[in-house]
Amino acid sequence: MSAHIRVLAGRFPRKSIFALAAAVLLLAAPQLRAAPEPTGKADILTGTVTVERAGTQDVLKPGDPLFLKDRIKTGAGSSAEIVFVDLSRMKLAANTSLEITEYLYNPAEKTRQGLISLTSGKARFAVQDLQDFRDRRFRVQTRTAVVGSRDTDFIVAFDPNVPGGLLVAFCLENSIVVFSLDSPDKLVLLTANMISQVYGLNLPTPPRFATGAERIALMSELEQMLNMHIPIPGPSGAFTGGEPPGTGGTPGDFPNFESQFQLPPLGITQGYTVTSTTTTTTTSTLPPRPSPCVAGVMGAPCPGAQEPLRGRPGINQK
Repeated sequence: MSAHIRVLAGRFPRKSIFALAAAVLLLAAPQLRAAPEPTGKADILTGTVTVERAGTQDVLKPGDPLFLKDRIKTGAGSSAEIVFVDLSRMKLAANTSLEITEYLYNPAEKTRQGLISLTSGKARFAVQDLQDFRDRRFRVQTRTAVVGSRDTDFIVAFDPNVPGGLLVAFCLENSIVVFSLDSPDKLVLLTANMISQVYGLNLPTPPRFATGAERIALMSELEQMLNMHIPIPGPSGAFTGGEPPGTGGTPGDFPNFESQFQLPPLGITQGYTVTSTTTTTTTSTLPPRPSPCVAGVMGAPCPGAQEPLRGRPGINQK
């Protein structure tokens, strides 16, 4: 043993030397990180579907896992059906882009919090009914508005080419809420077969039942999801396969509304103002803003569509 080593050995205890060596080895080795947990997986894909992850874009294949912050894009004539860890599902129509922004699922703590960011196109969402969960929020947001659900089937379309952006929410069963990011305390409740539109940062239009043309346009490419099939109306607007859902109900008759749709992560406060077909909150008397009807935005004529939004312009409207 050299004199230099003997001096070091005599100066430091043997245990300290071993501890120092172990620390050096740990610093030199690559940092090991726990693998991220998938939020779901690709299930049924047609055409060209890609996923963008950490700046890299790859072709998505059936069975591929999906993670937080993944951006899924469908090309022309393509579609993608995704199943999440809680068995909720979403289906993207052609030319759609969205991100899995948040998806927390913890059966032990009885919580599910989903947040999908829709950039363009349209998608259908079949949200799993977790009745024994204390928190089961599921939200779809665009740059201007949010659609909230807990256990239902609905469609959200967003056209960024309309000035300010146009969101269309269509409820297929149960109920959903719609609100502008500019006025998160003013929610609109939609029950089955009802739609609402949000132009820019304006308030959502009052809820109403969708016309046959609107339903056809919104359901196009999204009629089937797994084993689910929603009947669509024929060319004359008459439904095939029975009465359309929602026509026999009482819109707005929804007790304990505030307790069922609390969305605190988005800055929502207590004391909601609810708009339904039975109670309407008037926000202003501004003249109607000329805008295309929902079916026109989706590329089809829209006979019978009602007047566009009569609401105040949003602040900082883009």
